[in-house]
Amino acid sequence: MVDRLRELIAAWTRAEFWRANLQTVYYLAFGVILFVVFFTSNFPYGDVLASTFNRFNLAFTFRDQRASPPMGAILTSVRLANPLTPDAPAFLDNVDLRLSPAIGSLLIGRAAIDISAALYGGQLDATVYRRGGLTDVSMDASGLDLGSYDGLVRFGINAAGTVSANGSAVLNADDWTADSGTLELDATDFNLRIARGLPAIRLARITATASLDNSIIKINSLEGSGGDLKLMVAGSIRLGADPSQSFVDLRVIIQPTAAGRARLGILLGMLPHPPGPEPYLIRGPLMAPSIS
Repeated sequence: MVDRLRELIAAWTRAEFWRANLQTVYYLAFGVILFVVFFTSNFPYGDVLASTFNRFNLAFTFRDQRASPPMGAILTSVRLANPLTPDAPAFLDNVDLRLSPAIGSLLIGRAAIDISAALYGGQLDATVYRRGGLTDVSMDASGLDLGSYDGLVRFGINAAGTVSANGSAVLNADDWTADSGTLELDATDFNLRIARGLPAIRLARITATASLDNSIIKINSLEGSGGDLKLMVAGSIRLGADPSQSFVDLRVIIQPTAAGRARLGILLGMLPHPPGPEPYLIRGPLMAPSIS
């Protein structure tokens, strides 16, 4: 048996074998390609994503699925929202997603889905795969326009600017406190208005790095510069089951520019002490912290 196997391997590696069976090899290769294209175009991506998001109490719906050559499919009119707050803006609404199997992950024995979408004036690329009760997510976003997302207004945030970010997370549907992840963010031309009638705070650039572990978001660094002021933030946010049960502990240093002092005089006058090298301490419930 071993000798016979060696003879077959030797025959298959000879150039004469491939020349004699070249047409058959072409047909086989073409058949494999057709199978892969058909399989990846008709794979139930929507059902898989709906099942995944359902584990986190999020509703994922779409209108249709169509093939997206050379491999994969497009889900049209995708909507991702929290069914418990139907009046709140959706996280995604009327967005087309392109999905395909993540070839790199298949090579190491992991079934994963690559996702890409034109979103809020920019581009989002992500990879999602499940292992047991966990969902692993990695993402890269570029050129997202904050002003195009209405959801921020619900939280009292009137912001504009262009954001790019990359990060990864491991999500546990059975225990959200076991979630973990990292995030790097870069924003340009950032504007923030904290209340109507007050001037917007303008920053040319913001960079930030943060991590999540044991339900604590640790802000390793957050720095803003250009425009009205120089900003430095560090600290943590302990997440609760909802925002009212979350707590913040932040150190914030604000150093206004000359232009910022002139524009933001009213806002700066509301602070507990004049801005400068001495940090402001923001502590307490997320929805109503104290500032000292």
